[in-house]
Amino acid sequence: MELTVTAALLSTALLLVNLASILLASFKLKRRGRIAPPAGKAPPVSIVVPSRGVEPFAEETLERAFSLDWPRYELIFCVAHADDPVVGPITDAIALFPAVPARLLVGDDRISGNPKLNNCVKGWEAARHRWVILADSNVLMPRDYVQHLMAAWRPDTGLVCSTPIGS
Repeated sequence: MELTVTAALLSTALLLVNLASILLASFKLKRRGRIAPPAGKAPPVSIVVPSRGVEPFAEETLERAFSLDWPRYELIFCVAHADDPVVGPITDAIALFPAVPARLLVGDDRISGNPKLNNCVKGWEAARHRWVILADSNVLMPRDYVQHLMAAWRPDTGLVCSTPIGS
């Protein structure tokens, strides 16, 4: 009986903490305004997109990656194997949006036990620009994605993270 009451209290406390975090995230999201594209000199960025398999909404996420409001960026898609089913949609998107510099890099680099990190490293090394963004392939980036990341940067910053929201 005592164990049941303790479990019920713990479950209730965890549920309340979860609800509080959802409310906090909702409040912060509502305040997020759209940032206009930079008018002056904006540094070019390389966006590395590790990919594996065709995920739901792949067409939409690919299209959005090619439609960002940043004056100069390149997209570097990375897959481990040439026979991955996502290769077709990526090559189709690259052909559909020739104005955005984009490449598909294929290779199973083994620098760690983490497959996603292994997939990213070739893109990081191939990046043509000083600023590098790692963006998961299943993230529907807002058009002002790069602006938000760059706006968070300070001289004493080492890394900026943009945690995606799931639905």
